[in-house]
Amino acid sequence: PKFWLRISPGLLGLKPKELKAKIAALRKRHPELLPELEREIEVAASFRKALLGGPYPDLGKGDVDLYRAFAWRNWQLLRTEGRLGAVFPRTVLNAAGSARWREVLLNDGALSVVTLTNSAYWVFEGVDGRYSVALVNATRAAQASRTAELAGPFYALDEFEAGRATPGSIPVDLLVSASTGAAFPQLPSSESADVFAAIRSAPRLDDTGAGWSFKPVREFDATNDRPTFDAGNQTPKRWPVVGGAGFNIWEPETGEVYAWADPRTATAALQAKRLNQVKLKSSAFYGMDSAWAADPATLPCRAPRIAFRDICRATDSRTCIAALVPAETLLTNKAPYLFRVEGSEADEAFLLGVLSSIPLDWYARRYVEISMNFHILNGLPVPQPEETDPRRVRVVEIAGRLAAVDDRYAEWAAAVGVPVASVSSAAERDDLVAELDALVAGLYGLSRDQVEHVFATFHRGWDYQPRLDAVLEHFDRIGG
Repeated sequence: PKFWLRISPGLLGLKPKELKAKIAALRKRHPELLPELEREIEVAASFRKALLGGPYPDLGKGDVDLYRAFAWRNWQLLRTEGRLGAVFPRTVLNAAGSARWREVLLNDGALSVVTLTNSAYWVFEGVDGRYSVALVNATRAAQASRTAELAGPFYALDEFEAGRATPGSIPVDLLVSASTGAAFPQLPSSESADVFAAIRSAPRLDDTGAGWSFKPVREFDATNDRPTFDAGNQTPKRWPVVGGAGFNIWEPETGEVYAWADPRTATAALQAKRLNQVKLKSSAFYGMDSAWAADPATLPCRAPRIAFRDICRATDSRTCIAALVPAETLLTNKAPYLFRVEGSEADEAFLLGVLSSIPLDWYARRYVEISMNFHILNGLPVPQPEETDPRRVRVVEIAGRLAAVDDRYAEWAAAVGVPVASVSSAAERDDLVAELDALVAGLYGLSRDQVEHVFATFHRGWDYQPRLDAVLEHFDRIGG
């Protein structure tokens, strides 16, 4: 047996603390293997150093993955009109560390991509069935193509053979503007390309033209900061610390609590961090008023805020999972939150409504592999209608009512202009959610046929017809 200390905790199904304990136990149980482990660590370090010294731009961003060096070297060896055909992990199409490689291919050649999801191991044996691979066909052209062809994901051989010949075509300019680093979406069909283009016409989340601004923030690191926030078991005076499992769509608390914090210790640590972060250009707090930063009462954790799950997959039942968590709730890095740099509670309700809708989630699933990375999140398209647009007004009302579940949201709900705990039954809730989907689809400018396509291609095997019927009833009533 060999030890791989850098293996992802997610692959083992263990939390970081459990993984460390497992490694310590293995070290103790098999001391005779420690020299072999040390040799492997030394070889890996030398190999990493050699790769970083090669002609591979941005290889040092994130993990030094061999496939990224392989991708660069194959492209560098092509002459004009030379062609590259290779199989890569799909992360080569969306990871931040491969952004420069994608931009070079789009600027200097022609590109077509087919993605395959390894369900039932139809592509590769021994590779997790939830993961995808990319079949990349690139040409170093004398004149760059202005479109890229995309097809997939395909989940079986018959789907691949039926769909590979009819890829969707996306303008390169749209692809580049859609996300930081020209990440590639997964498009099931040519019709999906039209839906994608319609939704993508909305401004990016990080576009400040709407008069409001929200920036993602990681509050506490689940492992490194645990001594700061972990005060032991629950008591009436302690605040919950939650990760992504601690909330769900229109469910601000699932009961899954990662730890319990002494509020004095935790807020003191957050305040100290913030006073440093307002000086850092990379921080969401950069440039904020110094008096605001010095006032502990203005810490974001003292008010409701939008949190979202960091770990998610396009193959899960939902991908973009956000909720308005209550005040006095602390968050780990697995549950980043959206800091409201400028804007109102009504803007926050509108954004929450869009993020929680099926049309937005359909778009997010085109990009997400295993995580809602910040560069994907910031590129999500969010409509920017006038404040007086009746559809926006109604989205704010619905999202506000669904989010304000009890008196802890009273102040926030009053600012939005909705009552607290006003959704009295599951049937009323489902109808409001369906209306929200219809409103957001209308704000994206989708046609009735495109709404049907979104639901039909959203999640394999789900019984979408009842929800689609409810959405279309509202869609037809409001005229799209």
